[in-house]
Amino acid sequence: IYDATWSMFSKWCTRKGANPLSPSLAQLLEFLQDRLDRGLSPNTLRRQVAALASVICWKGFKSLSHHPSVKNFLRAATNLSPPVIHRYPTWDLNKVLVALTKEPFEPIQTISLHLLSYKVAF
Repeated sequence: IYDATWSMFSKWCTRKGANPLSPSLAQLLEFLQDRLDRGLSPNTLRRQVAALASVICWKGFKSLSHHPSVKNFLRAATNLSPPVIHRYPTWDLNKVLVALTKEPFEPIQTISLHLLSYKVAF
């Protein structure tokens, strides 16, 4: 992924007339915005920043990903498409237990093994 990201970034810089080894903050953010506009996920953008950080160094920052503007951009990208939370519908345990004490689950001596397995599961 690092080679592919670097190659893509280098070509992008060439088209924009920028030096890929020392891009400005604005150029890096423009590249990330371009990738976001093309549908890349925030996690993919984070990996791309990590890949670029292996080559590009800015004075005063350990990594590109530590720059406040880059952090804010990635946070904003995540907020634009928050992860989907799958929620299961709530159910009432008392309602289930009451249902298991009535027909077709009672009388227990006459029910099928299939229904008995449901009853025993609870």
